[in-house]
Amino acid sequence: MINQDLIRYPLDPTGVSRNNYVNKEPHSLDNRKYRVIVLTHGAYFEETVNVFDVGRQVQLAKGIDYQCTDMYELPTSKFGKVICGTICVTNLEVSSTIEVSYNALGGEFSNNTELITQMIKTLEMDKRPVNYQNILNLPEGFIPAEHLHDIGDLYGFEYVVEAINRLGKVMLMGVDLQRDSIMDYVDQRIASNNSRSNRAYAQFRLEG
Repeated sequence: MINQDLIRYPLDPTGVSRNNYVNKEPHSLDNRKYRVIVLTHGAYFEETVNVFDVGRQVQLAKGIDYQCTDMYELPTSKFGKVICGTICVTNLEVSSTIEVSYNALGGEFSNNTELITQMIKTLEMDKRPVNYQNILNLPEGFIPAEHLHDIGDLYGFEYVVEAINRLGKVMLMGVDLQRDSIMDYVDQRIASNNSRSNRAYAQFRLEG
């Protein structure tokens, strides 16, 4: 939910409400090829914007001196009028001081940038720790990103390791038992064969 202190103008889907008209909002431009400004009260109706060059005392022409940029697709399609969020001054001859008049869309699309900046500065000066439980509008949960864990960090995994080791011992014992059974069988067969050979030899001696 947006802090109501950040919203000065109500939502106006028509773009003609005088209550949402902002007159001669001042802005300072830096010395760059493309100079982008964010309007103080957020999204605006493109057809209502007028930009005045204070330094040269001339009205700027849209499409020649500046462009309406950062179009808001959702409200534009919903309200049927082009709604933008920023202005890009492209004419290098435009002075460093301009005034912008426009109709703000308002509502949830309205951001009081001056108040936001002031709040950020206040937070930067306040170095006191914040209790997590005191943070407003927390999400119910956080979706974790894919990541790896060291197996040694898992609690209780030592029982799994012990079970695997015991299983390995049982398997080795099974191999030993199977091998011993085979050797016993071989010994029995050898003994049986020797016994028959001895009896046959004895019979041969008797007959000879």
